[in-house]
Amino acid sequence: PKGAELSFRYDEKIKVKVYDRNKVKYRGRLKTLSALAREISKRPYRVRGPSFWRYEGELLVDRKKRFESGNYNKKPLSLF
Repeated sequence: PKGAELSFRYDEKIKVKVYDRNKVKYRGRLKTLSALAREISKRPYRVRGPSFWRYEGELLVDRKKRFESGNYNKKPLSLF
C-alpha cells in the first residue's frame, strides 16, 4: 500500500517507501522496484523487483503467490 515501508532482501537496513503503484522513494528519488534492486545489487542485467523486496518480512513475490492462491490470512512461517 502507498506509504508502506519495504526492506531490501539482502540488507534489511535498506528501506524504501511505496510512493504509488509503480514507484518507490529512496533517498529522495523515485524509482521502480526493479530499477532500484538492480542499482543496489549492482547486477549488470535486469532483475525482477518483487524478488528483492520484503513487506512485513515477506518477499513481495511470495506474497503475490500467496494471495493468488487464495491464502489471504495465513502468512507462511519464515525460515530466517
